[in-house]
Order: sequence, then structure tokens, then C-alpha cells
Amino acid sequence: MHVLVREHAAVAAALGALQRKVDVPEPTVEELRAWASDLLRELSRHRQRGADLVYEAYETDIGGET
Repeated sequence: MHVLVREHAAVAAALGALQRKVDVPEPTVEELRAWASDLLRELSRHRQRGADLVYEAYETDIGGET
């Protein structure tokens, strides 16, 4: 869980970095797409780690068996 909390700072920094990159004069569509794709990949990984944590908690605490 602590890893996920620490990742929030990294995600916020990545958002700030993307904002700074977008503010450069006339970025190309390809650059914007690549930068946004990188950020979306990182957000997706973070979301998946969070979902994995919830699943593990459910499986451990409740038994997770039907």
C-alpha cells in the first residue's frame, strides 16, 4: 500500500512534466500523442496495482471464495 501512496507523488510529477511539455511552442501532434501515451501507461499501471491490492485484501480478509 505504501508503494501506491508514494506513486501519487510520481503521478503528480508526471502530470506536471506533461503540462510543461505541452506549454512549449507548438508541440507536434506526434509529440503530444507520445507524451500522453506515456502518462496513460503509467496511470494504467498504477490503477492495476491498486486493483491488485484490493483483490489481495479481499482474498486474504474475506476468503474470496464463492
